[in-house]
Amino acid sequence: MTQRLAILFLVALLFAAFFVINWSALAIPIHINLLFYSLDLANGILLGGLLAIAAAVLTISFGLSQRRLRLANRRLEAELLAQQRLVNEAEGSRILGLQKSIADEMTRLGRDLTASIDGVRGELRDTEHSIAATLGEIDDRLRRNTQDGTSVPR
Repeated sequence: MTQRLAILFLVALLFAAFFVINWSALAIPIHINLLFYSLDLANGILLGGLLAIAAAVLTISFGLSQRRLRLANRRLEAELLAQQRLVNEAEGSRILGLQKSIADEMTRLGRDLTASIDGVRGELRDTEHSIAATLGEIDDRLRRNTQDGTSVPR
């Protein structure tokens, strides 16, 4: 039992106790004029009826208020779920964008590395050819010098 219901039950018990204790005063008939109609009614019945009407109005008002709150809660929950879905989609698209960006960067770096390696290989080949040409020239000079009979400087 919720705390609110317990308090409501306690208030109803207090009203019932008030009616039982004061029934002799509440049972006295009184004359009531309703503009077009007049009647004699016990004071307790009148107060009890008014209390019942007030309780019914408050109960209906409380029920309508709870209904509005539940509808607003459902609407807000639906909006929250929609926003969460949008956030998840945006996060997913950011991750996919980041993955694509990283893949593109890795591809570019791979091409740059391949181009650099090809450049170094070309320079190495050129250096190799240059060294080979220099060695061939030195070898030719040595052979010419040995065929001429001149000595090779040391």
